[in-house]
Amino acid sequence: MKIKTTLLFVTVLLFISFNQAFSQTEFRKGSVITKDGVTISGNVDYRGDVLMSNICTFQNTTTGEIVKYSPDDLKAYYFENGKYFVTKDINGTKSFFQLLFEGPVNIYFSKSTGEDLYYIENETDGLSPLSYKMRSFNSEGITVSQPTTVHQGTLLHYMKDAPELSEKINKMGRPVDKTLVNLAKEYTRSVTNGDNFKVFQYNKSTFKFKIEPVAGLISFSGYEKIFKEDDYSYQPEQMAKKKSIIAGAFLNMWIPGGNEKLYLRTGVLFSKGAVYHYVYIIEGGEGVRVTQERNIVKIPLMIEYIYPKGIFRPKFGYGVTLASPYSISTTVMAGFDMKISKHISWSANADFDFYPLGSIFFIPNNFLSVSVLTGISISL
Repeated sequence: MKIKTTLLFVTVLLFISFNQAFSQTEFRKGSVITKDGVTISGNVDYRGDVLMSNICTFQNTTTGEIVKYSPDDLKAYYFENGKYFVTKDINGTKSFFQLLFEGPVNIYFSKSTGEDLYYIENETDGLSPLSYKMRSFNSEGITVSQPTTVHQGTLLHYMKDAPELSEKINKMGRPVDKTLVNLAKEYTRSVTNGDNFKVFQYNKSTFKFKIEPVAGLISFSGYEKIFKEDDYSYQPEQMAKKKSIIAGAFLNMWIPGGNEKLYLRTGVLFSKGAVYHYVYIIEGGEGVRVTQERNIVKIPLMIEYIYPKGIFRPKFGYGVTLASPYSISTTVMAGFDMKISKHISWSANADFDFYPLGSIFFIPNNFLSVSVLTGISISL
């Protein structure tokens, strides 16, 4: 009954947390520009690239009113010292394009359809996509994949009055924000002999890291099912020591292109383990009492959500844990970060481990253990 209650509690907690996480708004200072050219300052909801390409949620700080704008309603919207979006029409469908560079050519990024796609624009040729795809073909019985060069051809056309850039364009691989912005800078300087351009915030592909040394307690529950030797028969008697100290460090990596709330969590945790008593059954049915201690090493692999605003930041995670002596468990995490300074926070976490449901490692089955940990989270 206790195990079922724990499972129900964790399942409900996880459902509520995920529901709250992806329905939460994150308003940042910004403005909208109406179709009539009127700029209204307030707060704009910061989300992932797909959502921000299709909708702008704006809060009027004077009235407190929250309005959702479609690309049909606005010329542009932007975040203070942040991303800038403008309305563009592609084949009769409007969406918000992120403006990366403005000059003799404009460079845009769009994820309105879920696919990363860049565009280039000038006064003469209008707006064109910088398409990049992989194509496969058969060569002597072997399937070979190669990238298309459509984006190179488009760039060569738009920058034909700067022939010195041709070699660089022909060597360009997959378009990314930084590469395109730097190329547009060179083009502008070539055709105008000056820095007549404006660069807006763009997506950086580098990872962000947080390291989190932690220590605490682990409480065991179902380990009598795990501490099993296959080379002899035994009957589990009891867990003599159900709690133990656990310590280690987590490493959180920010997922590029996300909404700056999701992290990949990994790390290493070590526990001295549990003192475990069992009865060893020898030949003839006679029982011998045996005491054994097992050390436990845990390596979590989880997706972690951290609420990005305020001093108190709730967080939760879900994933699997690779561990010894068992192989894989399903893990649910809930906790918070208390911000101390720009790069340092005090953290507290509770990790719930479960036996997975057969080979479906992400579905919990029976309760295994809970670890309560605290430490310092340091952003690098």
